Amino acid sequence: MKKNKVILVLICTAAVLLTVCGCKGNAVQETEAYAVDSVKLEEEIIPAITLESDSNEVKNGKCSPGDYICLVSKDKTDMTYSLMTKKDGEDWKVEKRNVGSEITVKVPEEPCFFSARLVPSDKKIKDSAAIRSFYITVSEKTGQKLSDNGSKLSTPHVCCGDNEIMAYPSFSGGTPPYKYSYTLIDASLREKELCGYCEEHESLLSFSTVPGRYEVCITAKDCEGRQAQARVSFSANQTIPMENIYQYSDPALPTGCEATALASCLNYYGYKVTKNDIADKYIKKVLFTEKNGELIGADPENEFAGDPNSDNAYGCFSGCIVDAANKYFRQIGSPSSARSVKLDTPEQMYKLLESGKPVLIWSTMFMWETVQTDSWKTADGKVINWLCNEHCYVLTGMSTDRSRVYVADPMTDTNELLDYDSEEFLRHYRELGSHAVVIDAK
Repeated sequence: MKKNKVILVLICTAAVLLTVCGCKGNAVQETEAYAVDSVKLEEEIIPAITLESDSNEVKNGKCSPGDYICLVSKDKTDMTYSLMTKKDGEDWKVEKRNVGSEITVKVPEEPCFFSARLVPSDKKIKDSAAIRSFYITVSEKTGQKLSDNGSKLSTPHVCCGDNEIMAYPSFSGGTPPYKYSYTLIDASLREKELCGYCEEHESLLSFSTVPGRYEVCITAKDCEGRQAQARVSFSANQTIPMENIYQYSDPALPTGCEATALASCLNYYGYKVTKNDIADKYIKKVLFTEKNGELIGADPENEFAGDPNSDNAYGCFSGCIVDAANKYFRQIGSPSSARSVKLDTPEQMYKLLESGKPVLIWSTMFMWETVQTDSWKTADGKVINWLCNEHCYVLTGMSTDRSRVYVADPMTDTNELLDYDSEEFLRHYRELGSHAVVIDAK
């Protein structure tokens, strides 16, 4: 053996005992290093850690960036091996060497989670026990403690059925990179692992559940093996699955959120009608005229003010939509009907959703404040003061604590629901006159 060589030698067989030597250490001990494939390094390795492996299970070790580690086989076999290495998040790198019982590798130059795997080169060897995997953390020795004081988890969208939540964990302290694992805990304190360790700071967690209160326990682990945990509670909401129709799909309805929302609800019940059919054939529209210097237009409760195909129109409220839906049902000979409802509390909204009924409901766009803009008179002299930012949604879900509403927005070109604070949503609902519509499908 030659001295003054620094290497990582990795070898295994179906039943080998491997010793890992590595990391720059104190200068008091003496050791011999090994040269393979003419790898020449200037400094002598002083062992800092030792690992033994006599099975195919992953064995853990840790070292500093840029170190070399020695894995020396005590077996005398002439079998050769392929060396596979990777950092988490990267593909395996395969290096084939015809070196008998010795292989060399240098660990990465930066803190990371690093794996080495030995695969026998002899094709006759098919026993997976002949494969050895080594899991090594490469880290700086900071001495910091891993704290969970800065941990966060958000759950912007949690549904009933096949669901998903978005987790954004953020831990401080310790030595990065961190790894995260997640466990779902239901009301009966039953635990279900959502996913194993992953490095991403943002994770989409899929699970199947029913409405109720849940917790997600996040475990963070740093390079040094220190851990921290955080628990976040959330409510899985009662949500009605439905396809959202986009009001700007060709041909667009620039001011036709009401017609589009109605089309979405009718399609949910199996009635195949387009948003444009609703706007053109079933909604009563009144265009603006001028008489004696005064602007004359629709009563939005019963008629659409303007034309939903135009950018220069206003909208309508529940009475107009009820009339349009019932006109559609009569024309196709359906016994179904539409009706206006008053929903003054989150509890009233939740009960309708529990019965499986999506709700057409008026509030403001993106929860913007209402602003009085234009005024006009109806043909019978009623004064209309229009409130800007009026918008019609389809209410499809609520959190089980009633604090959040989940709505399909005709202005959104996706089935992803928007969620708003239920009290704020109801405040704007009342400002616009408390308008909501449900379909009684038969």
